[in-house]
Amino acid sequence: MPDAMSRPPLTFDRAFISLCVGAIWGGVLTDLALTAYFIAGATRSSPWSGPMALEIAKALGFSVLAAVPIILFASIVWLLGLLVVGAPVWWLTHGLGVRSAWLAAAVGAIAPPALYLACSLHGRPTSVIWALKEEWTLYPILAAIGAVVGWTVARSAYRRPESGE
Repeated sequence: MPDAMSRPPLTFDRAFISLCVGAIWGGVLTDLALTAYFIAGATRSSPWSGPMALEIAKALGFSVLAAVPIILFASIVWLLGLLVVGAPVWWLTHGLGVRSAWLAAAVGAIAPPALYLACSLHGRPTSVIWALKEEWTLYPILAAIGAVVGWTVARSAYRRPESGE
């Protein structure tokens, strides 16, 4: 436990800043995932599309123009998710003395797809199997972004102080 002694105590400010850093990473990664989605959609041929290079250029242009609003909106959504789901789990694990970035990544990989599935089923007479089948590509993307966000939050909160701090 000498490693734990070299870390500063976790304050409310440090925890909130860590959640904000994770939310910003979530927003940026969501924007990158949407950019990849737009480019993949541009590569599909249709009778109304032009040359593939032009379609990819249009998709990239849209992604660049929409990047700031998408990142802002997605960051707010990720921050809300972190505050509602992530913070209580973090509070529990911190109280139990578990400060693993890998556990935070695992929780981050499980919570966003599960929350999305629960929200997509709310008020609909659909089954879980139908929802998983219809939007199966979204769940691994949400899991990957959530894992990075969880790992980032934990690393940001529990990083060792640098000599200038």
